[in-house]
Amino acid sequence: MRQYQGLDARRPKAPLVSRTVLRLGIAALAVVIFVFVSGAMGPILGTLANGFGTAFGKLTATPVPSATDLPPAGAPSIASPAQPFTNQAEIELTVTVPQEAVGDPSAKIRVYLELEGLDPAPVVDVPVGTTSRMTVPFELTAGKNNITATLFRGTEESEPSPVVTYVLDQDPPKITVKSPKNGAAVDVPDVTISGTTQPGTSLVALNAANATSISSQADKDGKFEFGMLLAPGTNSITITGTDPAGNTNKVTLKLLQGSKEMGVRLTASSYRISASKHPASMQLAVLV
Repeated sequence: MRQYQGLDARRPKAPLVSRTVLRLGIAALAVVIFVFVSGAMGPILGTLANGFGTAFGKLTATPVPSATDLPPAGAPSIASPAQPFTNQAEIELTVTVPQEAVGDPSAKIRVYLELEGLDPAPVVDVPVGTTSRMTVPFELTAGKNNITATLFRGTEESEPSPVVTYVLDQDPPKITVKSPKNGAAVDVPDVTISGTTQPGTSLVALNAANATSISSQADKDGKFEFGMLLAPGTNSITITGTDPAGNTNKVTLKLLQGSKEMGVRLTASSYRISASKHPASMQLAVLV
């Protein structure tokens, strides 16, 4: 009868060379796996760690409010002048600022100028101060100046203020006397003087012959008329005009009260003079 030994005896062992190659292959595979795992997982783990840190930071960071524009305020206002006409190019505008913008470092007043035939254009920006009333220096252009202002808060601009008008006039008014003519003779003791000038011009007439003066004003069409008392003989009348802007001009009118040429004619009827002695001469007198 055949006798059996243990399990190892029943399975033949691989040759020594084969076992050595197998062991080397397993070792090499382990090295490759170790290198792969250590080289690839490092960045992956780093990325996961960074992402987790960012997410955690967003959850725990203090929120920072984003910048927003301030709500727009009401429009400012510009004080109207007592007289729109002026001969001064440099003026000062009195601007009233809405109370909610007073003391706001981001608030400013922007002044616009509109000339005849042109659109409004920004001229000057002035920061808002700590009071609701502020003075803004401004330079006028010859002619009609329509001025408005707006309020800026941040990037928001208010509606424009009501229009304020200035008229820059630096030309003296032209005065033309139409009646009577210069150098005319007037038979009556007073005279009516009429003419034209700039509308609204104030007139003062002074007669140097008798120190008489009178004032008048041109109407909306520039026409004027006033009476003047004359003195016998030559009258020199100075008429001074001041227009609404404050410019002045004057003219002189010379008039003769009476006739330019005066004469007398003496007539008498024929008569005879008898005397003891004939006179050497005789004098006749005439009263005019």
